Amino acid sequence: MRRALPQLIPIRVANTLPGRVARRLIPGMEIDFGPLNGQSGRQALIVALLRSASVEVVFETGTYVGSSTLLFARHFSGPIHSVEANPDYLRIARRRTAGATNVTLREGDSRDALRSWAAEDGLAGKRALFYLDAHWHEDLPLAEELELIARKWEDPIVVVDDFEVPGDPVYEFDDHGPGKRLSLDYIPAGLRSLWVPLFPSLRGSQEDGCRRGCVVLVPVRQASSLTELLPALPASWPAGSQD
Repeated sequence: MRRALPQLIPIRVANTLPGRVARRLIPGMEIDFGPLNGQSGRQALIVALLRSASVEVVFETGTYVGSSTLLFARHFSGPIHSVEANPDYLRIARRRTAGATNVTLREGDSRDALRSWAAEDGLAGKRALFYLDAHWHEDLPLAEELELIARKWEDPIVVVDDFEVPGDPVYEFDDHGPGKRLSLDYIPAGLRSLWVPLFPSLRGSQEDGCRRGCVVLVPVRQASSLTELLPALPASWPAGSQD
């Protein structure tokens, strides 16, 4: 017998419950954090990218329940491809995005999805925006995701969620232990000449929602023009860390 879909509880409701642990208190519930962690500043950044960067296709790793996917679809009419490893989350996302005809969802590992997308006619040749958010578990795929993207796409723009924002401790980020802290040092040194890292110009204290950090990796030759159009500031790679 097929399991019933988990029910979604908005983050604003979950935050009113004792200990802010709604997922444990209410079996069968999943928290809907809202699009892009419910962060207005992050949403403005992504919308600005979609409008300014001549994006032709969006790829998302880590669909979760589809809230961010729906935001992409509201502001972008081109193809959107998203992958989710958890079948229950994917079922929710399929239901919620059913009316978005430009959204294609798939189940599986993000690295396998990137290889598959790269092999599809036309997708590898398009100007792509990647939103990477498939790093919830001990198997951290981010470095391999970045290497696949760099090999298969020309001048890709990459947004990494849950990333350390230097000098702004209000923004939270993932730290999975030695070698798995999501910071500039984590980005493979061999890829750093391809991108300029940009960070939100909005301070964490001014952001709302979950206040998770992010980095935007933009192609070097487009960094100056995009920086002028985005609510983001460029940063330098750690000294002495490039090949």
